[in-house]
Amino acid sequence: SNSPVVAALIEAAESGKPLPSIERFKDAFPYEGVALPGRVDLSKVAIRPIKPAAPDIAAKSHTAKDSSRFVLEGVYYDAESQSVVGTDGRRLIAIPQKVEGKSRIISAIDGREIQGQFPNWRQIIPKVDKDTILFNVDIDKARRAGTVLSGINKTLKSLVVPAKVKVGMATLDPVYVKDSVEALVASGAKKIYAASKDDASPVMLRGDNGAMAIIMPMRGEK
Repeated sequence: SNSPVVAALIEAAESGKPLPSIERFKDAFPYEGVALPGRVDLSKVAIRPIKPAAPDIAAKSHTAKDSSRFVLEGVYYDAESQSVVGTDGRRLIAIPQKVEGKSRIISAIDGREIQGQFPNWRQIIPKVDKDTILFNVDIDKARRAGTVLSGINKTLKSLVVPAKVKVGMATLDPVYVKDSVEALVASGAKKIYAASKDDASPVMLRGDNGAMAIIMPMRGEK
């Protein structure tokens, strides 16, 4: 019977205690990958609150690390849009922040101002309407579900990361998706929605705090 497993998972979820390793119940599983009956109340799963990072710190995650376009190695303080922007040419994040004075690019490495022209990032923002919204994600609910899944998967020896992931019709690099979601969460977003026009258009992830991430689709992928 799987009942000891389910009971232990529900007890841990409802009490906020760490979830037990499935290794403890290995004799209860007739085969690997068995589906667990029952349901865990995710609202009772304990998670640590996320303290938002400073917008320019969160934007650094998307700056280029080694680029011939040196302006992409810095965070762009956009006075016109009152936001900070980071991009490496394949992904971009823009987070609202008060910017005083003129627009400028500040190196993510040494904090010095970089002289040059930052690309017009606003022109690649896809137009969004109700027909282009793909899904909405509540971050705290997702984190609680992730806590449960983490407890269930403690005995997995390795995790196979896919080489690509489909979001709507677009094919994206999963590392870019993960980094973008993490940066949005770090910026303080509690809910995120995704939108894309077609398989050749950028995918936009937008947080309820006004921050947005844009990911370019993988070339030559359908």
